[in-house]
Amino acid sequence: MAIYVPKIKNYAPFYIQKDGDVLATDVQKVFGITILAQKYPLQRKVKTPYKNDFKDKNGDDEYTTYLRYEAFTYTLKGCILTEESTSDAARSAIYAQVIAFQEFLANGSFKFYSDWTKFGFQDVRIDEFAEPDESAFKDFDGHCRLVFSFTVKVNDPATRITCEVNDNPGRYKCATCGYVYDPAVGDPEAGVAPGTVWADVQDSWSCPGCEAGKDSFQPYTEKDVKLVQVSTN
Repeated sequence: MAIYVPKIKNYAPFYIQKDGDVLATDVQKVFGITILAQKYPLQRKVKTPYKNDFKDKNGDDEYTTYLRYEAFTYTLKGCILTEESTSDAARSAIYAQVIAFQEFLANGSFKFYSDWTKFGFQDVRIDEFAEPDESAFKDFDGHCRLVFSFTVKVNDPATRITCEVNDNPGRYKCATCGYVYDPAVGDPEAGVAPGTVWADVQDSWSCPGCEAGKDSFQPYTEKDVKLVQVSTN
């Protein structure tokens, strides 16, 4: 049972980059899950500053050189559909994708960025996945649809995150295994030095991932997205 990804006009991606990963993951492209529009908590709660209550002075002596903010949680909603209407097979396919998404987020912390709200944070972790029941599966225009919710905790509410997009032209992707040849990296183990453009790669070269021939590669136009720190305030 195939997952159906709807074509949404002016859809803005939702990116997650796990700590240790070089590039961000587009949740819709990888998992078929569309993160629905959400209102983000813009008013962060200030932590009570450290203070001394000197008895020989009026008021408090507070250390307010730089205010700190409390961590916060909020809930996001995801939507996923199958190619066919509601059935046991459709529900199983959706459960499999949602579980894969849960496992993706289960270990460690991550950054996220919403291209719709232009908001992003780092040092985020999963706080809770709400368990959907059978009534949560709906028929929607001939598709089986599930809307589910999950809560994240932002442990660094001060640092803003944005996305950095790079075209990286000249890359080719193996149609057999998905390996991407990047001329900036080359394939030194096979004698292809960094900086070697595709046209100069020898015809006898084979894919490091599956040993397919050079004729199995097609131009790769996907953009690289990286989540980076933009400010701390």
